[in-house]
Amino acid sequence: EGPAENAAIANALHNDQRTGQYVIAPEAWECIWEELIHKGKGPKTVYDRPGAPTEDDYSFSSEMLEEMMKELNRLIAKYDSAEWNTKATANRVVHLLTEQRALIQIEL
Repeated sequence: EGPAENAAIANALHNDQRTGQYVIAPEAWECIWEELIHKGKGPKTVYDRPGAPTEDDYSFSSEMLEEMMKELNRLIAKYDSAEWNTKATANRVVHLLTEQRALIQIEL
């Protein structure tokens, strides 16, 4: 999903008159992804540090997970409502939040 998500973001920026002039050519997007993500040639992040935490290092109580579920449900309901659901960005947000909710449900 990474390269596709990267392309979706780049397309949104590229097609916006305010930012489009600053976005590199679409032909380079896949190469950039490969070099930065797969080959690790990008700037160092906290995850590059020795002993950096991984997802397994975090644990959330059932109370915390329930609160996350409430917030995800609230956001999904909001952006899936008639006021928002005609917008592609809102539909994408709903899709991503629904995926996250499913992962939390598994953890519960």
